[in-house]
Amino acid sequence: MYITKVDGKIIERRELNKRECTLYDLDMLVKFQEEVNEYNTLKNIFGSYSYDELLRIINTENAFCYLYYDDNVFVGFLLIDNAVASEEYEEYEIKHIDRCKTAIYAAVMINPKYWGNGLQRQISKEAEDTIANKGYKYIVITVSPINVYSYNNFKQLEYKIISEKDLSFGHRYIMYKEV
Repeated sequence: MYITKVDGKIIERRELNKRECTLYDLDMLVKFQEEVNEYNTLKNIFGSYSYDELLRIINTENAFCYLYYDDNVFVGFLLIDNAVASEEYEEYEIKHIDRCKTAIYAAVMINPKYWGNGLQRQISKEAEDTIANKGYKYIVITVSPINVYSYNNFKQLEYKIISEKDLSFGHRYIMYKEV
């Protein structure tokens, strides 16, 4: 993965570092989500996960959270949940794919200073490989219709809309992809 600009300034291309989230990172992630949501002028396009929800996910088999860094600067995170363990999955009302073989692309959140570098798409491509290696066959995501950047990223990655729903965290397209 490469970064080409930060805060609108062109910088040297460099690879991001990645590591698994631990219990000690959860407070930082909760605060990071709050900061990104406060920065964003379009409300209800990003969901947020509480400390307890993050803890459940990192302790769930075949679910994972990766943290991404540019040198030592935190850039963002990826959160993948197991559909069997997820309470949110019930809200999606998906009938035609096997829940036991489904991962939920719960979140990818990037520091606003790094927006516009294609990091969501790059992280998502990498996540698809990890998801397939964990034995999943499908990925389900939700995207706010007003979050055109995320919607276009997932559309380019060949995710398909299977429904639209008003969920507890706002109106969303429900999309999926076979890996």
